[in-house]
Amino acid sequence: MPFFSKIKKIFSLGSEKKSPAKKVSKNIVVTTEMAEDLERTLIQANFSFSLAQDISKRLLKVSKKIDTADSAVELVRMSVQQCVEKYVNVRELPLKKLGLTVIVLVGANGTGKTTLTPKLCKYYTDLGAKPLLAVGDTFRAAAQEQSEIWAKRVGVAIHQGAYKSDPASLAFEACERAKREGRDVVIIDTAGRLHTNEDLMYQLQKIVRVVGKIDKSFPHEVLLTLDSTTGAHLLSQVEGYKKFVDVSGVILTKGDGYSTGGALISLLYRNTVDILGVSYGEDIDSFGPFKLEKFLERIVQS
Repeated sequence: MPFFSKIKKIFSLGSEKKSPAKKVSKNIVVTTEMAEDLERTLIQANFSFSLAQDISKRLLKVSKKIDTADSAVELVRMSVQQCVEKYVNVRELPLKKLGLTVIVLVGANGTGKTTLTPKLCKYYTDLGAKPLLAVGDTFRAAAQEQSEIWAKRVGVAIHQGAYKSDPASLAFEACERAKREGRDVVIIDTAGRLHTNEDLMYQLQKIVRVVGKIDKSFPHEVLLTLDSTTGAHLLSQVEGYKKFVDVSGVILTKGDGYSTGGALISLLYRNTVDILGVSYGEDIDSFGPFKLEKFLERIVQS
């Protein structure tokens, strides 16, 4: 059953339970039981416990405005929208007018990070910029091959290292090369890693630190790729990565459907993060800005 249909059912049942004497009233009496049912439904839709409670409390405060199940649904919808609008910050990928823009992509295994890199290269190429793709996943031969194929298709330069070479050294070399060649952007792909693996996270710290030796402003962005279908793990990934590197924003992948939109809303509720784009589908052009209206529509339909 769609998310808001479940919400409507809660308040429809509440309306049916009213005694004949109470039917004279224009309002539905929002009971503690209904509020708890609402919280439970929100949590089942991947909303965090604290956010579910927040929405439930907001609804109780304005319960006098609830005269039908539809009006209850509309108030919940408004609470979700206000939460997203308050905490989300959408901005574009950066491109300096002068000098080099350095972007480091990080993320867990399977989030679609390597698939995203050629899309970003295409995005910058369409802007008239000259990007350089640095393949920092030196321990996975498939990543090297995949990046090389896509780089040729997009027509961008690629910087690769020897198998199992030091990723930090490769990132340093890529930035130096980009400066020599007068390129506009360096996109540094990194190996997928769980935030719970401290050794790999320290390696990521090293990449960021070494790149910063070239110029204190490098990297300009450390962007975390988040799988939109992941669910509650979104929260732990953002918080885990932030412990080791200065995550400046996120890019949502697999964004053709927000099946776990509640988790994404909870992420925005807990962490004011910048969203710099959405990757959807396999096509090279399937990358674009995060659109709040479209996101909310998908939540309503889920």
